[in-house]
Amino acid sequence: METAQSVRDAFDLTGRVALVTGAGGGIGRASAEVLAGAGATVVCADIDPAGAAETATTILEAGGRAEGAEIDVSVRGAAATLVGHITARHGALHVMCNIAGMMIDSSIIDLDPDEFERILAVNLKGVVYGCQAAGKAMVEGGGKHGVRVNCVAPGFVPTNMTARYYTNPDGSVNEEAKAAVVTPMVRSAPLRRVGTTADIAYCVLYLASDASSFLTGQLLSPNGGVSMHY
Repeated sequence: METAQSVRDAFDLTGRVALVTGAGGGIGRASAEVLAGAGATVVCADIDPAGAAETATTILEAGGRAEGAEIDVSVRGAAATLVGHITARHGALHVMCNIAGMMIDSSIIDLDPDEFERILAVNLKGVVYGCQAAGKAMVEGGGKHGVRVNCVAPGFVPTNMTARYYTNPDGSVNEEAKAAVVTPMVRSAPLRRVGTTADIAYCVLYLASDASSFLTGQLLSPNGGVSMHY
């Protein structure tokens, strides 16, 4: 029989160590905060060390356990080096969240080759490098037949990344432009809203916790019903 305690235990990450890339803002920051709220020690990593440190400080001030780290996920060996530091410092790595990513605005025919290489390096190679480094550490830690790999594919979420479409040159929000971007997204979603960073972060928590212990090789799509799978 499941009880209130067993349900809490299923989502409890006390004693576990998590690495979150892209933790300097947006979905990465929210995920780091949620994982820390569930009890994990979170290494908040980002190419922007100040952003990573700010996320870690916020968690610490809320009573959680966290530390900041700088990483460019596109650099070969960077993930392995950071994971090595984490395992040396904390003894293990239990959760890896490859959230760092980037966007470019270009048509295919006008795509700059350097931009193309950069987006592949961050969004594809960065994830591969992260999975390799974390996977090796987890297997070496005794998880050879218990390492689960899942993916979250978010719908539209207003973040600093998507705010480029409605931000004025001085950095302020152009509310009219924001409405022009967000309103169609709301109308196209069966749930009639766009997502929040917390919506995605709680999916990350589910996948990181024992509550999803029978789930691997799957794609979760928190998108308000815009795209449905069967």
